[in-house]
Amino acid sequence: MTGAAASYESLPFAAKCAMRWIAHHQRMEELMKFLGDRLFVISYESFATETRRVIEQLSAFLDCNSRIPEPVVKTESLQKWKSQLTNEEIQQIERIVGFSPGEDQ
Repeated sequence: MTGAAASYESLPFAAKCAMRWIAHHQRMEELMKFLGDRLFVISYESFATETRRVIEQLSAFLDCNSRIPEPVVKTESLQKWKSQLTNEEIQQIERIVGFSPGEDQ
């Protein structure tokens, strides 16, 4: 293994996850530009905190005639990172993505 692949493989797990998050985020931005209003993006955070509103928006987007059932969403998972990541892992993520895991983006 050489070059970028070897460099990536040597990164700590949290840094790899942050890099994958950036890649997925960039791809989603590309899809939003390409698909425009044919794409409906739901963030986990908004779904967890504003479930009914997001479901209503999804229903309108899909032009549903029937009601979409509202699931029970466990909002405690939104803060799970605080107990599962070390300070070092949080700093690795911040260095790569440019903000703390708990900040809104």
